[in-house]
Amino acid sequence: METPRILAIDDVHLWSPPDAVEETQAFYVDLLGFDLLPRGGGAEVMRFRGWPRSGPKLVIQLGADPALAPVRRQVLIQVADLVDFAVSLGERRIPFEQAHGWSFYDRRLTMLDPAGNRVDVVAYHSL
Repeated sequence: METPRILAIDDVHLWSPPDAVEETQAFYVDLLGFDLLPRGGGAEVMRFRGWPRSGPKLVIQLGADPALAPVRRQVLIQVADLVDFAVSLGERRIPFEQAHGWSFYDRRLTMLDPAGNRVDVVAYHSL
């Protein structure tokens, strides 16, 4: 699987409770293929980078208080092949929903990360 891309203009901020750090890290590194960046500055933040390396980062704020969570807890990620990615989710027994829009290109998978953040996955197409 190719390295996923985060679709954003700026860094994407999510929230996770401290007791879900290992599961959240495994989700974004092992399943999605992101690189975990050094924590630098504090243990209360995890940072991940997809492709391109100069693009936006996924920043996950760790905290015990869900009231401090960002209002919009969702991320959209592009992968090379949506079908292969769905097979990978099935093999790992990760629940997801498939959505099909009107066109062939309007297809996505939706799942939750271990902290309950919504993750939408789409395939990128070279037109």
